[in-house]
Amino acid sequence: MTENLPVPQRKTQTLMKIVRAAGPFLLAQADTLSETYARHQLRLAEVEAAKELMVQEARTIAEIRKKLIDKYVDAAPEDRLHIRRDIDETGKELRRLGIYQKAVNHLSQSKEKAAQPEDSTNVGDADIALPWMDRFNEFARTHNEPWRQELLSRALAMEASQAGAIGPRALWLIGTLDEPLFHAFAAILDVSSNIGGNYLVPSFASFAERPIPTCALGTHLHLGNLLFMVSELSLVGDTLTSQTVVPANSVFLAIYDHRRVQAKTKSEMRISGVILTPLGLTISRLYEPKANPLGQEIFDTWLNSVRGGMIEVLNEI
Repeated sequence: MTENLPVPQRKTQTLMKIVRAAGPFLLAQADTLSETYARHQLRLAEVEAAKELMVQEARTIAEIRKKLIDKYVDAAPEDRLHIRRDIDETGKELRRLGIYQKAVNHLSQSKEKAAQPEDSTNVGDADIALPWMDRFNEFARTHNEPWRQELLSRALAMEASQAGAIGPRALWLIGTLDEPLFHAFAAILDVSSNIGGNYLVPSFASFAERPIPTCALGTHLHLGNLLFMVSELSLVGDTLTSQTVVPANSVFLAIYDHRRVQAKTKSEMRISGVILTPLGLTISRLYEPKANPLGQEIFDTWLNSVRGGMIEVLNEI
């Protein structure tokens, strides 16, 4: 049991960062989490404890909000402005807590996706920077669409796991991105392959005029149309000049949906197409792609073009 403690301990540190950031009420209850961990020695127990604390806080705020609404009805005209401000403030706090709850859920439901390999012993030590947290809370307190709530909650979970994983520019983009542009980028990710750890659409020119079945904006838009829509966001590189390079004699994974191919390069391999920028790669880690036949066709076409020539397939699932 002892040799398995470091990983849960780091998860605990991640969870505690979210709890501390959530507010004074939860911080005052934080010792409960340590006691739970000592009793159960399981991260899941701590996650459930954090969820319960946030639910209690949300209930408290909701009750305050209800009392304010009741008070507003009978209040004098000169008092109503202050009460309305308080009602609005409780609504913002409830929305913020909802994002925090989602972030805690992500810690228990999925593996952490860090911007860099977690090979440092200090990964779990640094707290979330206060300027980052202030900006995050501004976005979390507003009326957000479901997709933006999801991105924000995942961003908080990732930033708590590794301080600096979500840079200020990425956070600002998440909070201000127009909905059509999000759906355009999401559709591009839906057909992107993961080759050697890089998300890309290889051989883009052959598929530029193909519609993406999972695009929320409609199938009348082709891949080329969607790339034009996001061209000003610095999420993807220039399709004419961008390349990703896999060195010679490198063993790498090529993945699309559930298909995983382990291969080894025979010589240096350069892949052109739609290549994500560092900013695009950060945002991509907050989104779960929807596999579709076009994405599978793109992956298969690329794999067949390099199989036996530039790469040796070692294993295929």
